[in-house]
Amino acid sequence: MSSTKKALDAAKIKYSSKAGEVAEFMINGTRIGLVAFSFGPPPRSIVYPEKALEEIALLSKKYDVLILSIHGGKEGIAALQTVNEDEYFLDEPRGNPIQFAHEAVERGAALVLMHGPHVPRALEVYQDRLIAYSLGNFCTYRGMNLDAERAYAPLLWVELGRNGEFVKGKIYSFVQWPPGGPKRDEKERARDLVRKLSLEDFPGTAPLFDASGNILPR
Repeated sequence: MSSTKKALDAAKIKYSSKAGEVAEFMINGTRIGLVAFSFGPPPRSIVYPEKALEEIALLSKKYDVLILSIHGGKEGIAALQTVNEDEYFLDEPRGNPIQFAHEAVERGAALVLMHGPHVPRALEVYQDRLIAYSLGNFCTYRGMNLDAERAYAPLLWVELGRNGEFVKGKIYSFVQWPPGGPKRDEKERARDLVRKLSLEDFPGTAPLFDASGNILPR
């Protein structure tokens, strides 16, 4: 983590971590903050959500648009479906992604981006805010299992309103073959998988997917 932060600092790339940083941006007069959460012990743990949600509520008052990056949930092919329950991996608690995401939105989060399962998961629109329950693996190299859906690498593009409401989006499909690294996938397997999972897991709150691949509010 220390070496990664040094590399990001040298490249002038802003970041957030459980250590307490918030990546701050001012774009056309709009104050944007990006904050990271994970599983494990506090701080910023979705397994112990009370303090994490308190921080989200405070930060949402500071920023016009608050974006969350969350590492959690179980892992692997068996983790494709998103369920409203506490998840575990190798007996380690990984939080309840749906419950935490909903409560985060209720406290002011504009966009919730989750990762950790190593496979893509569904999208949901909750209170006009977009939640991505896992963006899978995107740019990995060696040491990672890239078989089946683990190889699908969705690149999610999202447009938000000035107050953080979901306006529209699109998934650009990439795929990774061993030893890794993303390549454009003309078969659009990542997009089609996310669409399928969204409609299965959130039939009443999934975004709309049009014939051109655009993602729209319901």
